[in-house]
Amino acid sequence: SGFTWGGSVTFAFTDSAGDYPPTYPGAAPLRGFQAFTDGQAEAARAVLAEIAAVSGLSFTEATVSDSGGGYRTTDPGDDDDKADIRLARTEVTATAYAYYPGPFGESGDVWLRASAAATDAGAMLEDVARGGWGRHTLLHEIGHAVGLKHGHHSGGTNMQVLPVEWDGMEFTVMSYRSYVGAPVDKGYGNEYWGFAQSLMMLDIAALQQAYGANHATRAGDTVYRFDPVTGEMSIDGVGQGAPGDNRLFLTIWDGDGVDAYDFSAYATDLSIDLAPGGWCDLDVGGTAQRAWLGDGHWARGHVFNALMHEGDPRSLIENARGGSGNDVIRGNLADNSLVGAGGNDILDGLDGDDMLWGGSGDDSLTGGTGFDRLFGGRGDDHLDGGGGDDRLLGRAGDDVLTGGDGRDALRGGEGADSFVFRPSPGGRMVVVDLDPLEDRLILPEGLAMAEIQAVERGDLRLFIDDAVIRLVGWHVEDLGLLPLG
Repeated sequence: SGFTWGGSVTFAFTDSAGDYPPTYPGAAPLRGFQAFTDGQAEAARAVLAEIAAVSGLSFTEATVSDSGGGYRTTDPGDDDDKADIRLARTEVTATAYAYYPGPFGESGDVWLRASAAATDAGAMLEDVARGGWGRHTLLHEIGHAVGLKHGHHSGGTNMQVLPVEWDGMEFTVMSYRSYVGAPVDKGYGNEYWGFAQSLMMLDIAALQQAYGANHATRAGDTVYRFDPVTGEMSIDGVGQGAPGDNRLFLTIWDGDGVDAYDFSAYATDLSIDLAPGGWCDLDVGGTAQRAWLGDGHWARGHVFNALMHEGDPRSLIENARGGSGNDVIRGNLADNSLVGAGGNDILDGLDGDDMLWGGSGDDSLTGGTGFDRLFGGRGDDHLDGGGGDDRLLGRAGDDVLTGGDGRDALRGGEGADSFVFRPSPGGRMVVVDLDPLEDRLILPEGLAMAEIQAVERGDLRLFIDDAVIRLVGWHVEDLGLLPLG
Protein backbone atom coordinates (compact mmCIF):
# COMPACT_ATOMS: atom_id res chain seq x y z
CA SER A 1 0.00 0.00 0.00
CA GLY A 2 2.92 2.34 0.63
CA PHE A 3 1.87 2.85 4.27
CA THR A 4 4.35 1.31 6.71
CA TRP A 5 5.52 1.33 10.30
CA GLY A 6 9.06 2.10 11.35
CA GLY A 7 10.95 -0.34 13.56
CA SER A 8 9.23 -2.02 16.49
CA VAL A 9 5.43 -1.92 16.66
CA THR A 10 3.31 -2.19 19.80
CA PHE A 11 -0.06 -3.91 19.90
CA ALA A 12 -2.81 -4.38 22.46
CA PHE A 13 -6.19 -6.03 22.93
CA THR A 14 -8.27 -3.15 24.21
CA ASP A 15 -10.82 -3.81 26.94
CA SER A 16 -13.17 -0.84 26.78
CA ALA A 17 -14.54 1.86 24.51
CA GLY A 18 -12.73 4.35 26.71
CA ASP A 19 -9.44 3.25 25.16
CA TYR A 20 -10.40 5.24 22.04
CA PRO A 21 -10.82 9.03 21.69
CA PRO A 22 -14.32 10.53 21.37
CA THR A 23 -13.43 11.78 17.88
CA TYR A 24 -12.74 8.24 16.64
CA PRO A 25 -14.09 7.84 13.05
CA GLY A 26 -17.15 5.70 12.45
CA ALA A 27 -18.18 5.38 16.10
CA ALA A 28 -16.77 1.84 16.22
CA PRO A 29 -15.93 1.92 19.95
CA LEU A 30 -19.44 3.10 20.86
CA ARG A 31 -21.47 0.48 19.01
CA GLY A 32 -21.50 -2.82 20.87
CA PHE A 33 -17.83 -2.80 21.87
CA GLN A 34 -16.42 -6.20 22.83
CA ALA A 35 -12.90 -7.29 23.65
CA PHE A 36 -11.31 -10.15 21.75
CA THR A 37 -11.93 -13.62 23.13
CA ASP A 38 -8.94 -15.45 24.55
CA GLY A 39 -8.85 -17.60 21.43
CA GLN A 40 -8.92 -14.61 19.10
CA ALA A 41 -6.13 -12.94 21.05
CA GLU A 42 -3.92 -16.03 20.89
CA ALA A 43 -4.56 -16.39 17.16
CA ALA A 44 -3.76 -12.70 16.60
CA ARG A 45 -0.50 -13.10 18.50
CA ALA A 46 0.33 -16.04 16.24
CA VAL A 47 -0.38 -13.95 13.12
CA LEU A 48 1.85 -11.13 14.38
CA ALA A 49 4.58 -13.66 15.16
CA GLU A 50 4.24 -15.03 11.62
CA ILE A 51 4.66 -11.53 10.17
CA ALA A 52 7.74 -10.97 12.32
CA ALA A 53 9.15 -14.34 11.23
CA VAL A 54 9.16 -13.37 7.55
CA SER A 55 10.01 -9.66 7.79
CA GLY A 56 12.03 -7.03 9.59
CA LEU A 57 9.06 -6.02 11.73
CA SER A 58 9.00 -6.78 15.44
CA PHE A 59 6.05 -6.54 17.80
CA THR A 60 5.72 -5.85 21.51
CA GLU A 61 2.48 -6.31 23.40
CA ALA A 62 1.53 -3.21 25.38
CA THR A 63 1.97 -3.65 29.11
CA VAL A 64 -1.25 -4.29 31.01
CA SER A 65 -1.90 -5.47 34.53
CA ASP A 66 -3.40 -8.92 34.96
CA SER A 67 -6.83 -8.81 36.59
CA GLY A 68 -7.23 -12.57 36.42
CA GLY A 69 -8.78 -12.54 32.96
CA GLY A 70 -5.63 -13.12 30.92
CA TYR A 71 -4.95 -10.24 28.54
CA ARG A 72 -8.02 -8.21 29.58
CA THR A 73 -7.85 -5.70 32.41
CA THR A 74 -9.94 -2.97 33.97
CA ASP A 75 -6.87 -1.17 35.24
CA PRO A 76 -7.25 2.49 34.15
CA GLY A 77 -3.47 2.81 34.18
CA ASP A 78 -2.79 0.26 31.44
CA ASP A 79 -1.24 1.23 28.12
CA ASP A 80 -3.51 -0.59 25.68
CA ASP A 81 -4.93 2.73 24.46
CA LYS A 82 -1.46 3.87 23.36
CA ALA A 83 -0.53 0.84 21.24
CA ASP A 84 0.18 1.21 17.52
CA ILE A 85 -2.15 -1.67 16.67
CA ARG A 86 -5.28 -2.06 18.79
CA LEU A 87 -7.56 -5.03 18.29
CA ALA A 88 -11.19 -5.27 19.41
CA ARG A 89 -14.74 -5.99 18.24
CA THR A 90 -17.65 -3.75 17.29
CA GLU A 91 -21.17 -3.94 15.85
CA VAL A 92 -20.31 -1.22 13.32
CA THR A 93 -18.93 -3.75 10.82
CA ALA A 94 -20.72 -6.74 9.33
CA THR A 95 -17.45 -8.72 9.21
CA ALA A 96 -14.15 -6.91 9.82
CA TYR A 97 -11.97 -3.99 8.79
CA ALA A 98 -8.67 -2.37 9.68
CA TYR A 99 -6.70 0.83 9.15
CA TYR A 100 -3.33 1.19 7.46
CA PRO A 101 -0.25 2.34 9.42
CA GLY A 102 0.00 6.07 9.94
CA PRO A 103 0.11 8.97 12.40
CA PHE A 104 -3.62 9.16 13.08
CA GLY A 105 -5.46 7.97 16.16
CA GLU A 106 -7.11 5.10 14.31
CA SER A 107 -4.01 4.03 12.33
CA GLY A 108 -3.28 0.32 12.64
CA ASP A 109 -6.52 -0.51 14.46
CA VAL A 110 -8.25 -3.82 13.73
CA TRP A 111 -11.99 -4.36 14.23
CA LEU A 112 -13.88 -7.64 14.00
CA ARG A 113 -17.62 -8.08 14.11
CA ALA A 114 -18.91 -8.29 17.69
CA SER A 115 -20.77 -11.47 18.56
CA ALA A 116 -24.50 -10.84 19.05
CA ALA A 117 -25.92 -14.30 18.32
CA ALA A 118 -24.60 -17.83 18.01
CA THR A 119 -25.08 -17.87 14.24
CA ASP A 120 -23.94 -14.39 13.25
CA ALA A 121 -20.61 -13.41 11.68
CA GLY A 122 -19.19 -12.33 15.01
CA ALA A 123 -19.70 -15.79 16.47
CA MET A 124 -18.21 -17.42 13.38
CA LEU A 125 -15.13 -15.21 13.72
CA GLU A 126 -14.56 -16.67 17.18
CA ASP A 127 -13.55 -19.95 15.51
CA VAL A 128 -9.90 -19.19 14.77
CA ALA A 129 -8.49 -22.64 13.99
CA ARG A 130 -6.14 -22.70 11.00
CA GLY A 131 -7.93 -23.12 7.71
CA GLY A 132 -11.15 -21.42 8.79
CA TRP A 133 -12.64 -18.06 7.94
CA GLY A 134 -11.95 -16.65 11.40
CA ARG A 135 -8.20 -17.28 11.19
CA HIS A 136 -8.07 -16.06 7.60
CA THR A 137 -9.85 -12.84 8.61
CA LEU A 138 -7.18 -12.16 11.22
CA LEU A 139 -4.45 -12.74 8.63
CA HIS A 140 -6.22 -10.40 6.22
CA GLU A 141 -7.05 -7.56 8.63
CA ILE A 142 -3.73 -7.61 10.48
CA GLY A 143 -2.19 -7.57 7.01
CA HIS A 144 -3.91 -4.21 6.46
CA ALA A 145 -2.69 -3.01 9.86
CA VAL A 146 0.93 -3.51 8.75
CA GLY A 147 0.40 -2.00 5.30
CA LEU A 148 -0.86 -4.71 2.95
CA LYS A 149 -3.68 -3.86 0.54
CA HIS A 150 -6.23 -5.75 -1.54
CA GLY A 151 -4.88 -7.14 -4.78
CA HIS A 152 -7.51 -5.45 -6.95
CA HIS A 153 -7.32 -1.97 -5.40
CA SER A 154 -5.49 0.92 -7.05
CA GLY A 155 -4.88 4.51 -6.04
CA GLY A 156 -3.27 5.89 -2.91
CA THR A 157 0.48 5.57 -2.42
CA ASN A 158 2.23 2.94 -4.57
CA MET A 159 -1.00 0.93 -4.90
CA GLN A 160 -0.55 -1.00 -8.12
CA VAL A 161 -3.18 -3.53 -9.11
CA LEU A 162 -2.03 -7.14 -8.79
CA PRO A 163 -1.93 -8.97 -12.16
CA VAL A 164 -5.09 -11.03 -12.44
CA GLU A 165 -3.18 -14.30 -12.75
CA TRP A 166 -1.79 -13.73 -9.24
CA ASP A 167 -4.93 -12.31 -7.61
CA GLY A 168 -6.28 -15.27 -5.66
CA MET A 169 -6.05 -16.82 -2.22
CA GLU A 170 -3.45 -19.35 -3.37
CA PHE A 171 -1.02 -16.43 -3.63
CA THR A 172 -2.25 -13.83 -1.15
CA VAL A 173 -4.60 -13.68 1.84
CA MET A 174 -5.30 -10.06 0.87
CA SER A 175 -7.23 -11.09 -2.24
CA TYR A 176 -11.02 -10.81 -2.45
CA ARG A 177 -10.95 -13.80 -4.80
CA SER A 178 -11.12 -17.36 -3.52
CA TYR A 179 -9.44 -18.49 -6.73
CA VAL A 180 -7.71 -16.79 -9.64
CA GLY A 181 -10.34 -15.43 -12.02
CA ALA A 182 -13.19 -15.30 -9.50
CA PRO A 183 -15.42 -12.20 -9.51
CA VAL A 184 -14.03 -9.67 -7.06
CA ASP A 185 -17.49 -8.71 -5.75
CA LYS A 186 -18.86 -12.19 -5.17
CA GLY A 187 -17.35 -12.91 -1.78
CA TYR A 188 -15.43 -16.00 -0.74
CA GLY A 189 -16.75 -19.35 -1.91
CA ASN A 190 -14.39 -21.54 0.12
CA GLU A 191 -15.56 -24.51 2.11
CA TYR A 192 -15.57 -24.01 5.90
CA TRP A 193 -11.99 -25.28 6.33
CA GLY A 194 -10.80 -24.29 2.86
CA PHE A 195 -9.12 -20.95 3.66
CA ALA A 196 -5.39 -20.22 3.55
CA GLN A 197 -3.68 -21.30 6.77
CA SER A 198 -0.79 -18.83 6.63
CA LEU A 199 0.52 -15.77 4.90
CA MET A 200 0.94 -16.74 1.26
CA MET A 201 3.87 -16.06 -1.06
CA LEU A 202 2.85 -12.58 -2.27
CA ASP A 203 2.01 -11.45 1.26
CA ILE A 204 5.48 -12.49 2.36
CA ALA A 205 7.07 -10.79 -0.64
CA ALA A 206 5.17 -7.54 -0.02
CA LEU A 207 6.11 -7.50 3.67
CA GLN A 208 9.74 -8.09 2.77
CA GLN A 209 9.70 -5.34 0.18
CA ALA A 210 8.43 -2.95 2.84
CA TYR A 211 10.40 -4.14 5.88
CA GLY A 212 13.16 -6.46 4.68
CA ALA A 213 13.45 -10.24 5.01
CA ASN A 214 14.05 -12.16 8.22
CA HIS A 215 16.69 -14.76 7.36
CA ALA A 216 17.13 -15.68 11.03
CA THR A 217 13.86 -17.62 10.99
CA ARG A 218 14.61 -21.35 11.15
CA ALA A 219 18.15 -20.61 9.98
CA GLY A 220 19.42 -24.11 10.79
CA ASP A 221 18.94 -27.32 8.81
CA THR A 222 15.18 -27.69 9.15
CA VAL A 223 12.96 -30.66 8.27
CA TYR A 224 9.28 -30.12 7.52
CA ARG A 225 7.11 -33.24 7.78
CA PHE A 226 3.44 -33.54 6.97
CA ASP A 227 0.75 -35.92 8.22
CA PRO A 228 -1.60 -37.34 5.55
CA VAL A 229 -4.21 -38.20 8.19
CA THR A 230 -4.45 -34.94 10.16
CA GLY A 231 -2.76 -32.34 7.95
CA GLU A 232 -0.45 -31.36 10.78
CA MET A 233 2.97 -30.02 9.89
CA SER A 234 5.88 -30.75 12.19
CA ILE A 235 9.10 -28.75 12.21
CA ASP A 236 12.14 -30.72 13.32
CA GLY A 237 9.79 -33.21 14.96
CA VAL A 238 7.68 -30.64 16.81
CA GLY A 239 4.02 -30.62 15.80
CA GLN A 240 2.56 -27.24 14.89
CA GLY A 241 -1.07 -28.18 15.55
CA ALA A 242 -3.55 -29.77 13.18
CA PRO A 243 -5.64 -27.52 10.92
CA GLY A 244 -9.36 -27.98 10.51
CA ASP A 245 -10.66 -31.10 8.73
CA ASN A 246 -7.31 -32.41 7.44
CA ARG A 247 -6.62 -29.67 4.92
CA LEU A 248 -3.17 -28.39 3.91
CA PHE A 249 -3.05 -24.92 2.37
CA LEU A 250 -0.02 -22.89 3.43
CA THR A 251 3.23 -21.22 2.40
CA ILE A 252 6.60 -21.84 4.03
CA TRP A 253 9.31 -19.23 4.60
CA ASP A 254 12.63 -20.65 5.77
CA GLY A 255 15.39 -18.13 6.40
CA ASP A 256 18.54 -20.20 5.93
CA GLY A 257 20.15 -23.62 6.29
CA VAL A 258 19.93 -26.85 4.32
CA ASP A 259 16.26 -27.70 4.62
CA ALA A 260 13.98 -30.54 3.59
CA TYR A 261 10.38 -31.45 2.85
CA ASP A 262 9.62 -34.97 4.05
CA PHE A 263 6.52 -36.54 2.49
CA SER A 264 7.53 -40.12 3.27
CA ALA A 265 4.22 -40.80 5.04
CA TYR A 266 2.24 -40.32 1.80
CA ALA A 267 0.96 -43.09 -0.47
CA THR A 268 -0.65 -40.76 -3.01
CA ASP A 269 1.12 -39.57 -6.16
CA LEU A 270 3.02 -36.37 -5.37
CA SER A 271 4.25 -33.44 -7.44
CA ILE A 272 6.97 -31.63 -5.49
CA ASP A 273 8.47 -28.45 -6.92
CA LEU A 274 11.20 -26.79 -4.86
CA ALA A 275 11.39 -23.67 -7.04
CA PRO A 276 10.80 -20.38 -5.24
CA GLY A 277 7.16 -19.60 -5.85
CA GLY A 278 6.47 -23.26 -6.67
CA TRP A 279 4.22 -25.65 -4.79
CA CYS A 280 3.71 -29.26 -3.79
CA ASP A 281 0.60 -31.17 -4.85
CA LEU A 282 0.13 -34.05 -2.42
CA ASP A 283 -2.59 -35.88 -4.34
CA VAL A 284 -2.06 -35.55 -8.08
CA GLY A 285 -5.39 -36.03 -9.81
CA GLY A 286 -7.23 -36.26 -6.48
CA THR A 287 -8.61 -34.04 -3.74
CA ALA A 288 -7.15 -35.47 -0.53
CA GLN A 289 -6.23 -32.65 1.88
CA ARG A 290 -6.96 -30.14 -0.89
CA ALA A 291 -8.84 -26.91 -0.11
CA TRP A 292 -12.11 -26.40 -1.97
CA LEU A 293 -12.23 -22.79 -3.19
CA GLY A 294 -15.72 -22.83 -4.67
CA ASP A 295 -17.31 -22.84 -8.14
CA GLY A 296 -15.59 -26.07 -9.12
CA HIS A 297 -12.13 -24.87 -8.13
CA TRP A 298 -9.71 -26.67 -5.84
CA ALA A 299 -6.41 -25.23 -4.63
CA ARG A 300 -3.68 -26.11 -7.13
CA GLY A 301 -1.33 -27.18 -4.36
CA HIS A 302 -1.04 -27.92 -0.65
CA VAL A 303 2.36 -26.58 0.40
CA PHE A 304 3.64 -23.46 -1.39
CA ASN A 305 7.18 -22.07 -1.38
CA ALA A 306 7.96 -18.46 -0.58
CA LEU A 307 9.67 -16.35 -3.22
CA MET A 308 13.31 -15.38 -2.78
CA HIS A 309 13.86 -11.86 -1.46
CA GLU A 310 16.05 -9.90 -3.87
CA GLY A 311 17.43 -13.15 -5.31
CA ASP A 312 18.84 -14.35 -1.98
CA PRO A 313 18.97 -18.19 -2.16
CA ARG A 314 19.18 -18.73 1.60
CA SER A 315 15.41 -19.15 1.77
CA LEU A 316 15.32 -22.08 -0.66
CA ILE A 317 14.22 -25.54 0.42
CA GLU A 318 17.08 -27.72 -0.77
CA ASN A 319 15.93 -31.31 -0.23
CA ALA A 320 12.81 -33.42 -0.64
CA ARG A 321 11.71 -36.98 0.02
CA GLY A 322 8.72 -38.53 -1.70
CA GLY A 323 6.39 -41.28 -0.56
CA SER A 324 5.34 -44.68 -1.84
CA GLY A 325 3.39 -43.38 -4.85
CA ASN A 326 4.53 -42.33 -8.30
CA ASP A 327 6.10 -38.97 -7.55
CA VAL A 328 7.53 -36.11 -9.59
CA ILE A 329 10.18 -34.13 -7.71
CA ARG A 330 11.92 -31.08 -9.15
CA GLY A 331 14.83 -29.25 -7.55
CA ASN A 332 15.96 -25.66 -7.85
CA LEU A 333 19.20 -23.71 -8.25
CA ALA A 334 20.62 -25.05 -4.97
CA ASP A 335 22.49 -28.33 -4.42
CA ASN A 336 19.50 -30.62 -4.00
CA SER A 337 19.08 -34.03 -2.44
CA LEU A 338 15.97 -35.67 -3.91
CA VAL A 339 14.68 -39.09 -2.85
CA GLY A 340 11.88 -40.79 -4.75
CA ALA A 341 11.48 -43.72 -2.32
CA GLY A 342 8.72 -46.13 -3.44
CA GLY A 343 6.84 -45.98 -6.73
CA ASN A 344 7.84 -45.07 -10.26
CA ASP A 345 9.28 -41.63 -9.73
CA ILE A 346 10.58 -38.79 -11.90
CA LEU A 347 13.37 -36.71 -10.35
CA ASP A 348 14.99 -33.64 -11.91
CA GLY A 349 17.79 -31.86 -10.09
CA LEU A 350 17.94 -28.85 -12.43
CA ASP A 351 20.76 -26.46 -11.44
CA GLY A 352 23.33 -27.14 -8.74
CA ASP A 353 25.34 -30.19 -7.69
CA ASP A 354 22.54 -32.62 -6.91
CA MET A 355 22.14 -36.10 -5.44
CA LEU A 356 19.16 -38.11 -6.68
CA TRP A 357 17.95 -41.45 -5.35
CA GLY A 358 15.21 -43.27 -7.21
CA GLY A 359 14.52 -45.94 -4.61
CA SER A 360 12.32 -48.88 -5.54
CA GLY A 361 10.26 -48.78 -8.72
CA ASP A 362 11.11 -47.86 -12.29
CA ASP A 363 12.45 -44.34 -11.92
CA SER A 364 13.65 -41.57 -14.22
CA LEU A 365 16.46 -39.39 -12.88
CA THR A 366 17.89 -36.30 -14.57
CA GLY A 367 20.75 -34.40 -12.99
CA GLY A 368 20.54 -31.19 -15.00
CA THR A 369 23.49 -28.82 -14.90
CA GLY A 370 26.14 -29.19 -12.22
CA PHE A 371 28.14 -32.11 -10.85
CA ASP A 372 25.43 -34.60 -10.00
CA ARG A 373 25.20 -38.03 -8.37
CA LEU A 374 22.39 -40.33 -9.51
CA PHE A 375 21.42 -43.64 -7.88
CA GLY A 376 18.73 -45.75 -9.49
CA GLY A 377 18.03 -48.34 -6.82
CA ARG A 378 15.81 -51.32 -7.52
CA GLY A 379 13.78 -51.37 -10.71
CA ASP A 380 14.43 -50.58 -14.35
CA ASP A 381 15.63 -47.01 -14.15
CA HIS A 382 16.61 -44.26 -16.58
CA LEU A 383 19.52 -42.07 -15.43
CA ASP A 384 20.70 -39.00 -17.32
CA GLY A 385 23.44 -36.90 -15.81
CA GLY A 386 22.84 -33.90 -18.05
CA GLY A 387 25.58 -31.28 -18.17
CA GLY A 388 28.53 -31.30 -15.78
CA ASP A 389 30.76 -34.08 -14.46
CA ASP A 390 28.33 -36.69 -13.17
CA ARG A 391 28.34 -40.08 -11.46
CA LEU A 392 25.58 -42.54 -12.37
CA LEU A 393 24.85 -45.85 -10.63
CA GLY A 394 21.97 -47.96 -11.88
CA ARG A 395 22.15 -50.70 -9.22
CA ALA A 396 19.63 -53.56 -9.60
CA GLY A 397 17.37 -53.83 -12.64
CA ASP A 398 17.74 -53.28 -16.36
CA ASP A 399 18.80 -49.66 -16.40
CA VAL A 400 19.49 -47.06 -19.08
CA LEU A 401 22.35 -44.69 -18.24
CA THR A 402 23.13 -41.68 -20.41
CA GLY A 403 26.37 -39.69 -20.28
CA GLY A 404 28.75 -37.69 -22.40
CA ASP A 405 27.80 -34.09 -21.55
CA GLY A 406 30.84 -33.47 -19.37
CA ARG A 407 33.10 -36.01 -17.70
CA ASP A 408 30.76 -38.74 -16.57
CA ALA A 409 31.27 -42.09 -14.85
CA LEU A 410 28.61 -44.77 -15.34
CA ARG A 411 28.13 -48.04 -13.46
CA GLY A 412 25.14 -50.17 -14.33
CA GLY A 413 25.20 -52.61 -11.45
CA GLU A 414 23.13 -55.76 -11.62
CA GLY A 415 20.89 -56.46 -14.59
CA ALA A 416 21.06 -55.94 -18.34
CA ASP A 417 21.98 -52.28 -18.65
CA SER A 418 22.25 -49.90 -21.59
CA PHE A 419 24.93 -47.21 -21.66
CA VAL A 420 23.98 -44.35 -23.97
CA PHE A 421 26.71 -42.05 -25.22
CA ARG A 422 25.53 -38.55 -26.03
CA PRO A 423 28.66 -36.86 -27.38
CA SER A 424 29.42 -33.24 -26.71
CA PRO A 425 32.59 -31.29 -27.51
CA GLY A 426 35.30 -32.55 -25.18
CA GLY A 427 32.88 -34.92 -23.46
CA ARG A 428 34.15 -37.97 -21.57
CA MET A 429 32.17 -41.04 -20.55
CA VAL A 430 33.66 -43.80 -18.40
CA VAL A 431 31.75 -47.09 -18.30
CA VAL A 432 32.93 -49.06 -15.30
CA ASP A 433 31.15 -52.39 -15.74
CA LEU A 434 30.15 -53.02 -19.37
CA ASP A 435 29.26 -56.74 -19.55
CA PRO A 436 29.33 -58.07 -23.14
CA LEU A 437 26.88 -60.83 -22.24
CA GLU A 438 24.15 -58.61 -20.76
CA ASP A 439 24.75 -54.93 -21.39
CA ARG A 440 24.64 -52.69 -24.44
CA LEU A 441 26.68 -49.70 -25.52
CA ILE A 442 24.51 -47.35 -27.55
CA LEU A 443 26.34 -44.91 -29.82
CA PRO A 444 24.89 -41.97 -31.76
CA GLU A 445 22.56 -43.05 -34.55
CA GLY A 446 24.26 -43.31 -37.94
CA LEU A 447 27.77 -43.50 -36.50
CA ALA A 448 29.89 -46.03 -38.39
CA MET A 449 32.66 -48.04 -36.72
CA ALA A 450 35.07 -46.55 -39.25
CA GLU A 451 34.50 -43.19 -37.58
CA ILE A 452 35.66 -44.53 -34.22
CA GLN A 453 39.33 -44.62 -33.28
CA ALA A 454 40.11 -47.35 -30.74
CA VAL A 455 43.16 -46.76 -28.52
CA GLU A 456 44.36 -48.72 -25.51
CA ARG A 457 45.72 -46.60 -22.67
CA GLY A 458 45.40 -48.95 -19.75
CA ASP A 459 41.76 -49.42 -20.73
CA LEU A 460 40.08 -49.30 -24.12
CA ARG A 461 39.26 -45.79 -25.28
CA LEU A 462 36.95 -45.00 -28.16
CA PHE A 463 37.54 -41.60 -29.74
CA ILE A 464 34.62 -40.01 -31.58
CA ASP A 465 35.91 -36.67 -32.86
CA ASP A 466 37.10 -34.99 -29.63
CA ALA A 467 34.79 -36.99 -27.36
CA VAL A 468 35.97 -40.15 -25.62
CA ILE A 469 34.39 -43.31 -24.20
CA ARG A 470 36.56 -45.23 -21.75
CA LEU A 471 35.63 -48.87 -21.12
CA VAL A 472 37.21 -50.01 -17.86
CA GLY A 473 38.74 -53.50 -18.11
CA TRP A 474 38.44 -53.66 -21.89
CA HIS A 475 41.28 -53.91 -24.41
CA VAL A 476 41.73 -53.41 -28.15
CA GLU A 477 41.47 -57.12 -28.81
CA ASP A 478 37.99 -57.06 -27.21
CA LEU A 479 36.57 -54.79 -29.91
CA GLY A 480 34.80 -57.68 -31.57
CA LEU A 481 32.88 -58.32 -28.36
CA LEU A 482 31.44 -54.82 -28.10
CA PRO A 483 27.69 -55.19 -27.48
CA LEU A 484 26.60 -52.28 -29.62
CA GLY A 485 22.91 -51.42 -29.47
